[in-house]
Amino acid sequence: VSHQPDMKKNSNKLVEQFSAHPDAQIAFDLMAQFPAGKVCVVGGSVRDLLHTRKIKDIDLVVSGVPEKELETYLRTKGKVALVGKSFGVFAFRATKGSSHQIDIALPRTEKSVGTRGGYRDFDIVTDHALSIEEDLSRRDFTINAMALDVRTGTLIDPYGGTKDLEARVLRAVGDPVKRFSEDRTRVLRGVRFAVCLGLALDPATREAMKHVSLADPDQQHIISREVIAREL
Repeated sequence: VSHQPDMKKNSNKLVEQFSAHPDAQIAFDLMAQFPAGKVCVVGGSVRDLLHTRKIKDIDLVVSGVPEKELETYLRTKGKVALVGKSFGVFAFRATKGSSHQIDIALPRTEKSVGTRGGYRDFDIVTDHALSIEEDLSRRDFTINAMALDVRTGTLIDPYGGTKDLEARVLRAVGDPVKRFSEDRTRVLRGVRFAVCLGLALDPATREAMKHVSLADPDQQHIISREVIAREL
């Protein structure tokens, strides 16, 4: 049974709650090292903070810091691997404290390539000068398109994710048909989120999900069997 989100929490309380996580220290280290940069907790981490659920994995987006500078500093704090060829995501494990992996990314935009809707059919542009709002615009559902600025305590919610959590609704960001045609995996993720978080599907989101196939007309799987199995 999922918990009713406590929307009366102020953002500073969210930062305080985040800081208690054993992997959170790197966010504060980054703020100290790069005072002109912005360090944000993003995606499911913010959703779970609002939903009073235990945070499993921490995802950070760091803007205003060039990629090489960010990588160089992270290597002084732990082990770093660049995820993908040009994703701009560092898989980080701290030398001290918790050894869990944290994904630390630069802001990025994604443009769907082709019409298949495969999980990796994207042209990804990474740029430390992009705004956090631009980064959030590429995400799947409004409840995952929120960010918490760790320095200021500001909750950034351009698509109404807080309102949807409060109403217990799962809604795609923007045009749901476009969101699911970009990446058909999002249909499976949407079902999982609805079930695990106890959310009702927004009608337009539900309708768009009904018309998405995981295989193309000649039955070649667009989404790998492994991904389908993992989501199920």
